[in-house]
Amino acid sequence: MTARLARALAVVTLAAAYAACYGRDGTPAAAVQVDLTGAGATFPFPVIRDWIAEYASREGVRVNYMSVGSAEGLRLVAAGDVDFGTSDFEPTQSARGGAACGPVSVPILVGAIAVVYHLPGLGDGVRLNRSTLKEIFDGRIRQWNAPAIARLNPAVRLPPMPITVVYRGAGSATGRLFAHFLSGNDGLADTVSADPVWRVGIAAEGNEGVAVQVQQTVGAIGYTELAYAAPNGLSLALIENAMGEYARPSAATINATVAAAFRGRTDAHGTSLISLREPGTYPLAAITWLTLDPARLGPDRGRQVRAFAQWAMRDGAAAARRLEAAPLPSNVVAHYDSLLSALSFAPCPAA
Repeated sequence: MTARLARALAVVTLAAAYAACYGRDGTPAAAVQVDLTGAGATFPFPVIRDWIAEYASREGVRVNYMSVGSAEGLRLVAAGDVDFGTSDFEPTQSARGGAACGPVSVPILVGAIAVVYHLPGLGDGVRLNRSTLKEIFDGRIRQWNAPAIARLNPAVRLPPMPITVVYRGAGSATGRLFAHFLSGNDGLADTVSADPVWRVGIAAEGNEGVAVQVQQTVGAIGYTELAYAAPNGLSLALIENAMGEYARPSAATINATVAAAFRGRTDAHGTSLISLREPGTYPLAAITWLTLDPARLGPDRGRQVRAFAQWAMRDGAAAARRLEAAPLPSNVVAHYDSLLSALSFAPCPAA
């Protein structure tokens, strides 16, 4: 185990340790049947952290989760080092495996990618569109009072201050999806596999790392999951959606995005949450996927991972809403609940 993984595991284990030791009625849970280990996206970590504590309290099962990034989470699943992985891009067909045998991925929640900034004296509400954001992250716009930003914000006195870009490092699904949005490609591909190369700025580790770096750097701008903004005192930009509206990331706008994206469908495969021509939607959203390998897990551990995934989709909705993420619609949950229920945890047949 790398030092990075060890640090992440220690943080999550300590945060959930108290709840993990107690059962539904508050009495000590002397016998925990199975301890599960997951790893992956930092994007949903605030929600998953709450899920871990609640699930331990209700079910007496301790789940350790390492917040190490989407790509690393999928790598650890493939290597058999964790029981499940999470990612904020849908795994490729090869990563998901074949229909008969191999890894299986299910969506568990949707969150907003917030564009955050640190400008003293200015609160939320600086307006930014896709083309202006692209120029900022390409290094072509370097001052907050640049004409392109000023045109979008005629009523705001923007400071003559240098912009410091803060971005995610390699293996980040949040970074890949944000770069995909900036590219102007409205259709989210089956996978977003290439790490963006940022021309300017400071790399930070994890969504939490971006939030802290922006908080510590006057004039900074970055992107992070919405739940990391308020605890770090960060201001939220309004982002132009496909209707020409400037939308604030919030529970209301992300729920409108989810409703529009899944109208008339139950399968999340290939779903684009980036550019929806619907009023009230927020244009930067990500589905978190949970991936497990039934054959590798075996019957006992496999059933425990399945139970946690089904609980998260159904009963984890309240925690998601509390942290301004969005649960999936009930018809989508029912579809993937059935898929999980049908899993066999028998070994793969020999080739």
